[in-house]
Amino acid sequence: MGVGNGSQATGAVVVQVKCNFSNDDHSQEWRDPPPGSPDGLHFLWKNGHSGKCLAIAGQSMQAGAWAEQVPCNGTFADHSQVLEMHETIGPHGELEFGFKNGHSGLCLSVSDQGVDSPIFQSKCAESTHPQLWAVAN
Repeated sequence: MGVGNGSQATGAVVVQVKCNFSNDDHSQEWRDPPPGSPDGLHFLWKNGHSGKCLAIAGQSMQAGAWAEQVPCNGTFADHSQVLEMHETIGPHGELEFGFKNGHSGLCLSVSDQGVDSPIFQSKCAESTHPQLWAVAN
């Protein structure tokens, strides 16, 4: 998951990308900025290239609304930037994660396996592969 074309612009769409492990491409890096999750379950995700946070466009409550990057507000009070994380074990023993938006209650999803497919929110479904994400090293 990264920002389309490595953009630093506010509103740039978050897309599925081919993993690039080079040290100079930070558009695929997402961090939970300090002070971090107060409960260990809810996170703000800040992009390592742009310094902006992942959010759902227009704070939408609708399924199909895409993920974008916006200036970080630095607070857990604005639930449109907060993602609840849950983890599961994948089919090959790998740790996989699902993310639910704190504002809409919908989960981050991808429609297909193509590069540059936009990330969007949809109804959460347990063990649905398009809603599970792995951390690449």
